[in-house]
Amino acid sequence: MTEIEARVAAAQATLDEFRERRFAIGRSDCAAIVKFNCRAMGCPIRGVSKAGSYRTLLGMKRALRRLGAKTIGDVVARQKGWLEIAPASCWPGDIVELEGDDGPDGIGALAVVLTNGRCVAYHADHEDGAAVIQPGIYRRAWRLPWAPAKPGKAA
Repeated sequence: MTEIEARVAAAQATLDEFRERRFAIGRSDCAAIVKFNCRAMGCPIRGVSKAGSYRTLLGMKRALRRLGAKTIGDVVARQKGWLEIAPASCWPGDIVELEGDDGPDGIGALAVVLTNGRCVAYHADHEDGAAVIQPGIYRRAWRLPWAPAKPGKAA
């Protein structure tokens, strides 16, 4: 499988996993979408366990503070080997930070890039699960490194 095929497969698996999962902060939210996608890409997020769990927006803000981050994108930006790129340069499986419901100065939201400028993310207008959205304003974007499966290991 080529890198682009693996990226498309990981992004599609992420969409399939969250398409019918209702939003639940701390369980099925943008962080969970990104975590799932990163594992599917073979590059799990590191260094976030000290943030602890959360079940409310206030709890999430406290978790970010424990990590020394102001926005959820700050956590992604600290990942080693993840190159910050222009949002227009994204490939399937890459991560983008968007403005969240809390406004331009808020903690933001994350989404996984699909294809053709579309992303999978939770959205207030779509209550049944994650949606395929066309973001209008991006804050930042990151290219995830692709880690091909080792021979004899499942992808």
